[in-house]
Amino acid sequence: MPTLSGVNAFNTKIEAVIGETNTTVSAEEYYDGTNNKAALFILMSGELFKIIYDYNTNELFYVNREYD
Repeated sequence: MPTLSGVNAFNTKIEAVIGETNTTVSAEEYYDGTNNKAALFILMSGELFKIIYDYNTNELFYVNREYD
C-alpha cells in the first residue's frame, strides 16, 4: 500500500455505473491519519454499507444498519 507522507486526513467520493446490470455504486472514504483509521460508506442497490478499518490493529468493522 502506498504511503501518504504528510497527509493527516482526506476524503474521496467514487461512483461507478455497472453497464451489464445497470447498477450504480457510490462510495465515500474518509481517512483519519491522527487515529490511523478509515471509514468507507458504500451505497449499492439502495442499501448502505458502513465499514471502519483500524490500521493499528489491522481490524475491519462492519456496521449493521439495523442496530445503529
